[in-house]
Amino acid sequence: MKIYLFLLSVVSMTSLTGMFDGEGPVVKTFHPHAGNSVEQVALSNSDLYTRSSRSVKYHPLVGAGDVSIARVLGAMYPTAMSLSSEAPILHVGTQEGVVQEFAKGIEDAPINTRRLFDSPITSMATQGAEHLMRLYAASGKKIKVVDLAKMEEMRSLELQVEEPVRGLYANNSNVLVVRGKNTVYAFERDKTKPEGIHRFAQEVVAVTCTKFDGQTLLVATKDGTLTQLNYSNKSDVRNKIAGRLLAGEASQVRDRIMSISDDGLIVVEDGTDDSSSVTSYGIMDETNPGVGQSISHRARSLSYDVVRGERVGVIGGDRGQVSLVKIIDEDRAAGG
Repeated sequence: MKIYLFLLSVVSMTSLTGMFDGEGPVVKTFHPHAGNSVEQVALSNSDLYTRSSRSVKYHPLVGAGDVSIARVLGAMYPTAMSLSSEAPILHVGTQEGVVQEFAKGIEDAPINTRRLFDSPITSMATQGAEHLMRLYAASGKKIKVVDLAKMEEMRSLELQVEEPVRGLYANNSNVLVVRGKNTVYAFERDKTKPEGIHRFAQEVVAVTCTKFDGQTLLVATKDGTLTQLNYSNKSDVRNKIAGRLLAGEASQVRDRIMSISDDGLIVVEDGTDDSSSVTSYGIMDETNPGVGQSISHRARSLSYDVVRGERVGVIGGDRGQVSLVKIIDEDRAAGG
């Protein structure tokens, strides 16, 4: 059995609590990743994790600080992570195809480690709660399922798709959504064949499954279009929301990054210069967006949650920046 060493370090202390009082700033930016692109951010309650290609760092939002929990030595650089919203568990996938399980918010080595692939893990997602929790991990075109109660691979449920996996998205309505280059696949729990396969002429740059019904997919394509559809092939009625909801020319598009809240859609768009903007749209009224918040760096990743009563988006930047943004709707901006 291999034993892996982990370097645990405390880095520059940064207070993150100021924006959560009524008079705090709308946008607050700090720099935890020293120029490395922040490929993934994950926010759950007051726990924020950020991942570059070199390290995963933990940021407790209610306190002050920036603590590295998984800066991995050697070649085991992090390539994916998944933060459970139902349990105090974080999973990190590595370049060597290994999954590391951490107790959320604790400075310690992994509580479990398991090799799933001989190639890098490209995406992960956590689904379920307590003894029903599962981890989905992808490498290439294969997706493996892990029973987290036992930290054992469920070999009978290995999934395979036609395109290399670029993203996994799981919800607690027992739907797993898989993003390929031009195709979105939807799997129901315990099924090895997709319930829905949705193909697009344009490259798919972002996809998510809504929380309000657990069945509606929102798919962003490289031409700046956002499409709403049911995850199942049984009801493949596509609604192109508000024409080109995501503005901008295709030549300027890198990713249209989306996150779903309980009552709305959060969209990040890169500008033509070194900036980006965050806007909240109502799921049932996408033509009436909230107030866009400008950020002084380009966006590479997005997460969302409610922290101390504030709707907060977290945006990872292209040069190590992480910005916390208070999501302001139109009524609040007008003083309502």
